[in-house]
Amino acid sequence: DEGLSFAEILTDYYPELQEDDIHTCLRYAIALIEAEDIHLAAITT
Repeated sequence: DEGLSFAEILTDYYPELQEDDIHTCLRYAIALIEAEDIHLAAITT
C-alpha cells in the first residue's frame, strides 16, 4: 500500500495547503529521522 497521494491529502484533509507544503513537511520529517540514533538490541528468549 502506498498511502495517500498528494492530491488526496490536499483535497480530503488539508485543502488550505499547497503541494510544496507537503514537500516541506516531508523534508523536515526526513531530517528528523536522519538525526536520530537508532540502537537495536537483540532479544533472547
